[in-house]
Amino acid sequence: MANVQEFTFTTHAIDRYVQRVNPEASYTDAKSQLVQNLDTVRRQKQNTRDGSNRWLLPKLKCVLVTRREEGTNLVLTIITQKMEEVSEVDEFREWVEELGESPIASKKSPLEWRDILSRVTSLEKKRLQRDCSDKLRLLQKAEKQTEAKITKYKSQIQHLSNRVAKLEKFLAKKACEGDTDACYLLKGQTPA
Repeated sequence: MANVQEFTFTTHAIDRYVQRVNPEASYTDAKSQLVQNLDTVRRQKQNTRDGSNRWLLPKLKCVLVTRREEGTNLVLTIITQKMEEVSEVDEFREWVEELGESPIASKKSPLEWRDILSRVTSLEKKRLQRDCSDKLRLLQKAEKQTEAKITKYKSQIQHLSNRVAKLEKFLAKKACEGDTDACYLLKGQTPA
């Protein structure tokens, strides 16, 4: 368990807690709930894709995504336990919108913005590649299943065609032997 003083919440993180975990809570209540439950926080083994630490708050059923900064765990965002991963790109966009910060009006140097944008672009590219490969696997799986069904249906049709051919042969033989019902059936008519 971590020390309560080791965590600093960003306004973005608290807003995400309200949005994703407890929509009824006010900002103040949300922060209070988070701080009060830090005594139960447990570090998760798996980090996020960008290397940020994950801390489980089991009572609140949420995960704190943090970065170690100036001797504290800076809580960057909060996700639900069910959320597999948060898109770093979406988090970045939300952060920029909240701050009203743009590369032009920012106090950050152009090099800092270049690094941030380069990182976000790289992460977005990786996410898109991962999404495309996942969709390709699903498509290939569906294609195999479709081919298997087509093969199965062809086999069933062939089996039925063979049975019809045998039945026609049988009816023809019976018709030759003078069976009038067989003659009607061969012509597609109902026997009298």
